[in-house]
Amino acid sequence: HHHMDVARAWLWDGNRAKALTELETAERIAPQLVRNHPIARSTLRSIVYAERAATREKLRHMSDRFHLDG
Repeated sequence: HHHMDVARAWLWDGNRAKALTELETAERIAPQLVRNHPIARSTLRSIVYAERAATREKLRHMSDRFHLDG
């Protein structure tokens, strides 16, 4: 649970990379527990959605710079 809690704390702090590293550590220690744990799943879901949004934003800006219709 420690690594999942630390991952969530890093996510709240805005550091998705460190949050993901903590989840990976937790998964190495107890894979079944982590893969099915609500905190781990919620934290990972938040990371994935944030990364998707950041990627979409970067792509939108680049598309604007290239004057692509979108």
